[in-house]
Amino acid sequence: MKDNKVVKSPGYSWIEIKSVVHEFRSGDRLHPELALIHQKLNELEKSMKLAGYKPDLDFVLHDVREEQKDMLLMRHSEKLVVAFGLISSLQGLEFECLRILESAGTATMP
Repeated sequence: MKDNKVVKSPGYSWIEIKSVVHEFRSGDRLHPELALIHQKLNELEKSMKLAGYKPDLDFVLHDVREEQKDMLLMRHSEKLVVAFGLISSLQGLEFECLRILESAGTATMP
């Protein structure tokens, strides 16, 4: 895609907490609660791996080391939303995550 100068729009995920919509994208570095979100993700990752979770690294299309692929998957927008929902909601409260996926046909050339 780089060779053909094709640009893909990033996907976003949203969650509404106390009437405020919070938007995340993969690898987000701007949210004010990011340190707590990453702490919760680390806790979830440990629990998931103890339960047998193994990420499918084939979904990471970047040319990076295996450890970085694992990190990219754990910092995906949907996981950021879930972690934020867990740290921002009352225990046992249900919440809904929204994700907008762009189809391959929406990639644009500059």
